[in-house]
Amino acid sequence: MKKIVLLFLAIFCLVVASEAKTTVTTTTLKATKNKPDLVVSDLKVIPAKIQPNKVIVVYQLKNIGVSNNQKTNVQLQLLDEQGNVIDTRTVNQIDLGAPKGSATFSVRDKKRYTIKATADYNNFIRETDETNNSRNLSFGVGIKL
Repeated sequence: MKKIVLLFLAIFCLVVASEAKTTVTTTTLKATKNKPDLVVSDLKVIPAKIQPNKVIVVYQLKNIGVSNNQKTNVQLQLLDEQGNVIDTRTVNQIDLGAPKGSATFSVRDKKRYTIKATADYNNFIRETDETNNSRNLSFGVGIKL
């Protein structure tokens, strides 16, 4: 009789543990599905023909998550070859219905530069993935890459 009771308790504990594990997994998945996920979907650097020593940075943001966010922000940084920030532009209250924009940067020296664009740079919006908000683009001024 003792063996039957112990066998029953062992099976019961396995079933309860299995159900608890499934419930936790399902709850976790539901919690992350309803969030936005903002990314920089496109980034271009165009020489400003009218203004020498300037470049125009064109960016586009996209929400690849499930939930909609109507407004966000973007930060554009001009970096030198060592990764030091030379200049920064911040655009707030970007409407995701029209998520394209641009900014102009001065580039005086002939060298390699990098533009770093970061959507939701201040992490104001809780997203599914907070690690995919930035995109970098390197370009050369007066040099070949």
